[in-house]
Amino acid sequence: TTCKFMPTDWDEKTTGDLNSSPIPQFVNKKLNNIFFYANRLCFLSDDLLCMSRASKHFNFWNETAITLSDSDPIFLSASTENFVKLYDFGMLDDDLILFSQHNQFKLSIGDVLSPKTAVLTTIGNNAYEPGTGVAATGSRLYFGHKAGDYYSACEFGTSAVTGSKEATRITNHVPNLILFNTKLHLCGSDSANTLCVFSDANPSVLSVYQYYISGANKLQAAWHKYTFTGFEIYGAFFRNNMLWLFMRKNGQAIIGTLDMSEHADNEQKEPALDYLYKITTATASNTVTLPFYIDPVNAIVLMPLANGTLTQVHVTATKGQVLTLDKASTVFYVGESYRRLFEFSTQYPVNKKADGTETAITSGRWQLQQLKLNYGYSGPYMVKVKPLFDDSAEGFSYEFTGVTMGMQSSILGRLPLESGELSIPLRGRNTELRVYVESSSWLPESFTSAEWQGLYTTKVKQV
Repeated sequence: TTCKFMPTDWDEKTTGDLNSSPIPQFVNKKLNNIFFYANRLCFLSDDLLCMSRASKHFNFWNETAITLSDSDPIFLSASTENFVKLYDFGMLDDDLILFSQHNQFKLSIGDVLSPKTAVLTTIGNNAYEPGTGVAATGSRLYFGHKAGDYYSACEFGTSAVTGSKEATRITNHVPNLILFNTKLHLCGSDSANTLCVFSDANPSVLSVYQYYISGANKLQAAWHKYTFTGFEIYGAFFRNNMLWLFMRKNGQAIIGTLDMSEHADNEQKEPALDYLYKITTATASNTVTLPFYIDPVNAIVLMPLANGTLTQVHVTATKGQVLTLDKASTVFYVGESYRRLFEFSTQYPVNKKADGTETAITSGRWQLQQLKLNYGYSGPYMVKVKPLFDDSAEGFSYEFTGVTMGMQSSILGRLPLESGELSIPLRGRNTELRVYVESSSWLPESFTSAEWQGLYTTKVKQV
């Protein structure tokens, strides 16, 4: 496909003079944003929303100089007690929402979008950092502002209680998660219930916010992050459930994808390796050449057995990007291993009320004794327990190998994948233990639930 950039042929004025049909107000001004809405080409310039004639994207002149028709261009000014500049936009419940640095405006159109009825009304007074963008994901808009050296993200939506538009800060519990210097970008996917953020302050880190919304209520939400060691992220966007990343390593550009879809825990997955690709040769060989973006130190090489099951091939020598293997084959799968880590938050007993709501009980002492971790279709992983006040302490490690004697996972030629329950002994107070699960295996892991057991004592009784 060939793309050609060239000046646009704008429609010329055919009626009226400069008084009856003045020059469009954005002329000779900086355009802060360009987008389409209701089959009109729209510009944001200073405090103005400028919309072309309906279905005439390059025409900003009235049809006649005598009467005003519904299809004529629309020029609206966003006004508050202070001067504003409009920078960005988003769609929320079929409404067009415009963002200035300190305000949000809604385009009210009545029954028909017309210059006779359209008006901008203020619906919010939340801070927005120009140039960082607005991510629209279904019934929510996500944006934010700079707070010191960090980014504070907000979720903008319709309240289930009041029915009005309001913003909720979603980084209050992790205020130092997203470093922010001068540039930042965010993108979201409604089908994947995911928001992704990266900035120039730490371009190798992608911060991810995932949530579950039922109706108008958010039932679950959590932040986590991906670290792409040696890479710099320059761009990202979602296409359905697939996140496309534009990155650079050693001065060379790379386009990568990250699948955000949910998969059943018993579904046959590809190996859990970054930059996975298949090498096929005409004759059997015991050497493979890695592309520049795979680190030989973390490279994993797999080959299929006669029954199609993959098995790892050991590297005997490394010379630059060329690996020498202990086995020869005509088919190899090559990728880079990566560390996966999940740390449990501090656990508290809860008090269930008559209306079904729950509140955490922070008084008293909960002495943890055991963690029962339920896993499904998982390979090797490690559970580590350390004292929270001493991160340098060795702690205790409990390994799951993926092989259970007497089960199919112990048969030669089968992948070491098994489901079940792993019991982890705990000896400490709930607020004094750090418990996390980690793995660098090329096999997948799936965890369904965690059950905490312990002895709770208190000197007071809640009434």
